[in-house]
Parts: sequence; structure tokens; C-alpha cells
Amino acid sequence: MRKNNGSVKKCGVHDLLLDFARSAAKKDFFLTVCSNENDQPTYLASSRRVAFHNVNDTKINEISRVSTMHGLRTLMAFGLPNLQKDSPIFRFELLRVLDLTELTFVQRLPKEIELMIHLRYLRLGHVSCLPSSIGNFISLETVILRQGTAIPITLWKIKTLRHVQVGWAKPPQSLELKNLLTLEYVESGSYKTINWRFPNLRKLKVVINKEQQGTMLTHLLCGLDHLTSLRIEAERYCPIEIDTKDFPFHNHLLSLTLFGFWRKGGSVSEFPTCLTKLELMYSRLEQDPMPKLERLQYLVTLKFLGNVYLGKTMVCSTGGFPCLKSLFIDSLWDDDAMPNLEEWRIERGAMPKLAFLKLVS
Repeated sequence: MRKNNGSVKKCGVHDLLLDFARSAAKKDFFLTVCSNENDQPTYLASSRRVAFHNVNDTKINEISRVSTMHGLRTLMAFGLPNLQKDSPIFRFELLRVLDLTELTFVQRLPKEIELMIHLRYLRLGHVSCLPSSIGNFISLETVILRQGTAIPITLWKIKTLRHVQVGWAKPPQSLELKNLLTLEYVESGSYKTINWRFPNLRKLKVVINKEQQGTMLTHLLCGLDHLTSLRIEAERYCPIEIDTKDFPFHNHLLSLTLFGFWRKGGSVSEFPTCLTKLELMYSRLEQDPMPKLERLQYLVTLKFLGNVYLGKTMVCSTGGFPCLKSLFIDSLWDDDAMPNLEEWRIERGAMPKLAFLKLVS
């Protein structure tokens, strides 16, 4: 299975090949899974990658000898209740990957985590703040945090950062990270200089929280020549103001999501010609968007969610949407995507490759 941009998303294998791969992985200690249901593996000390699934306190104590695992490089934990700060999980100074996504009860990270200076991938659940010492993680490439985590300024001084996915980011105006590829979500007032501070961004998510900031988006797009995925979210009463006439020049942009209403009712003008995925949410358009959107020759997925179009008639003409495979017209938070729609006319030859259609009212 491939993504909308043509890259591989999933790969299916025959059952025999899967069984062989599992056997070879177990033989080579590729990954060890610990849970309450299985016994403690005798080869745990030789494992380089360990995943904990729904392990209780008793089981954690049973595997306290895990601290002898000097070769451990990857640790993932899911569904761990009441994990103590002195847990052996935090004693591995040579870790490269640490994923504690399900760890929702930790407010402050234990001091031991500050010694994991070799980390390249860090993913955490609900944590109130990161320690300033994270700036010492000079090899860190990926940081994934949930909304509400306070981020120290020292994080942005790590030159190796490639992917930053946090609930709210406000990078210092003076820093430049040429290796950064993913940034989400960035506060709208911080993107004035993004195009020269992070020139190689591939994926960007922006939140507009002030009315006048919506007009800055066109300026933002002008300098990001490598951007392939863009998501813009406007908070309530903050309109999205984009001069879509500039969009066709962004032939590299493949995925676009616009969440928020367009001033003056808005109408679709132009979009990047190479788009393969487009999502419109709460756009509150007064004019039928289909005549413009159906010209997108490479569009594969189109989604309308929650009060996108307020008109009564919608038309898809012959030859429109030549590559469209998936079309979603769905409600969002009990708001219909097209609450006033009375007639949807689809002419013969429109959407010839459509394979999946979802209509929810």
C-alpha cells in the first residue's frame, strides 16, 4: 500500500514469510516483548530492543535485573500504570530510542533521564515540562510530545533536530536549524522568519490564534521550497486569509489541510497543481468548490469535514477529478459538511477512478 505521494505506507507479506521473519528475529534477539501474560525471557539480558506491554508493578520488580542489559538501545513502553520514578526503565544511559507514549501520569521526568545523552528519538506522554538539560542530547533527531508540555529554549539549540512534533512550539527568533524537516504545531506569531530559519522543512503545522496573523501565510509559503505537507488550523473567530493565487507555484506541496473559515464566505481560487491530498474543515464556503478542485489532475484523496460548503447545489463535471480515489463528506462535532446541500449532480465521466466514498449527514 502506498501513500498519496507514492511512497510506501504498508507492506504485506505471505504468512510463511512472516513466520520465518518472526523466528529469525527471535533467534537474533531483534525485539523482546515483556507483558504480564508471558514469562520473563531468559535472553532478556542480550536484547537490544525491548517493549513493555501492560506490565504491572509486580512484573516491573521481577525484571529489575533489566539494569544489567548494557546492550539495550531501544525501549518502548505501553500501558504502564503507576510507574515509579526509580523504576529500572530510567537507568539505561546508552539508549538511542525511548518511547513512553502511554506514560500519562508522570509530571516531571526522573533525574536519571538526563543522563541519556545518546538519545536520537524521544517520545513522551503527558509530562508537564522537559528539563533544560535536554540541550545536552546532542544526537537527538526526533522529539514527540503531547500538548501542554513546557519546552525549554535549550531544545532548539540541538543542531541535529529533524522532527519536532509538540502541542505548541515557539522557536526563538534568532536560531536557525537547516536540518529540521518536521515542525508541528508552531504558534502563528512565530512563523514570520521560519522560511529562512528552517529552509528545508518538509512538513509544517501552523496554528492561527490572532485574526491579523492569517494574512502572513502567503509570506510564509514563499520561502519554503521543499514543503510537501502543510496544515493550517485557525482558532475560533480567527479567519484563514490566503491568497490562493500563489498556490500553483508550490508544485512540491502534496498534502494540504485548511481548518477554519475563509473571510467573506470565501471561494476556492487556485491550489497547488500537484496536490494528492486535500482536507477542508469548517471553511464555510458560499460558492461551489468543485469546479476548481476537479481540475487538480493528481488529487487522490479529498475530505470535507464540518460546515465546508453552505450552498444548495454542487456539480462535478465530465472529466473532473481524473485520479481521485477517496472522497469523504463527513460531519465533525455534529456539524454537517454541507448542511444546506439539496442537489449534487455528477456528470458521466466524472471521478472515473473513485473507489471509496463516505457520506455522513
